[in-house]
Amino acid sequence: MLLADMSMEGVSGISVCRRIRTRIGKVGILAMTAYSIDKYAEKASMAGAQGIVGKSDERQIVAAIRTVASGGTWGEGFETALTAHVRLKNQTSVNAVLTDREFEVMDSFAAGMSIQAIAETLNITPETVKKHGQRAMHKLGANSRWQAVAMWLNSQA
Repeated sequence: MLLADMSMEGVSGISVCRRIRTRIGKVGILAMTAYSIDKYAEKASMAGAQGIVGKSDERQIVAAIRTVASGGTWGEGFETALTAHVRLKNQTSVNAVLTDREFEVMDSFAAGMSIQAIAETLNITPETVKKHGQRAMHKLGANSRWQAVAMWLNSQA
């Protein structure tokens, strides 16, 4: 059972969910956020989480953990762990081509973050963000950052 914070320092909770779900079909993943659940619910679902819960309601957190740990889902639009695993494994796997850092940078670009914001979030320099973005762009066969983002979003849909 994984309780994944959507706002972890230095890494995207969505990236963590997607990486784990792509590799493992049996673990339950519950997303957790202090922000609007609506902001993250669809992204968490697409990344393979079985539900999302707010950090402020301890009873709801406990109930959600129990539900997901027993193989259920928490909230509308979420799939079981195995269904999400199969869906993500069958997608065109850009995940296998990009390094973890390139994956995080592309996820951040797709979320609309600036180079400076990505650098601060990942605790790297803006130049390093650019290098990871350029490598990802090259691996995806894109001619621009925005084309790479469009290709990235299509591969994750």
